[in-house]
Amino acid sequence: MNSANRIYLLTAISVNFIGILNGQWIQQNSGSTTVLNDVVMLNSTTAIAVGRDGSILKTTNSGKTWRNTAPRINGVPDSINCVMGWNAISFGDALQGIVVGESLTLLTMNSGETWTIGSLKGPQRFLSAC
Repeated sequence: MNSANRIYLLTAISVNFIGILNGQWIQQNSGSTTVLNDVVMLNSTTAIAVGRDGSILKTTNSGKTWRNTAPRINGVPDSINCVMGWNAISFGDALQGIVVGESLTLLTMNSGETWTIGSLKGPQRFLSAC
């Protein structure tokens, strides 16, 4: 194979690879007007995004619809959650995850369906989770 063929082959592979990467992102509307700070994909159709004003949004259909799974008491948003800004979210596996924010953490054991207050509390601001 001469050098002209190698360059063409490398260029063709590069263009195809770039096309594959670009083809995997589709803009979705969360239905929320709040700023979202972080998102985690649990599988090819399930994602959870967190942000200001206590938003913890979950989709199970690749972003077509989103619902807020933030803690609620009798259907009303928990007062702690209403003022909390969530900075980051992380999952160790498909079931167990953590959300961190302004001096508080939340834990889930069921893929973000329900959340409980974590043991990490204090005046510090949590910026990331892993």
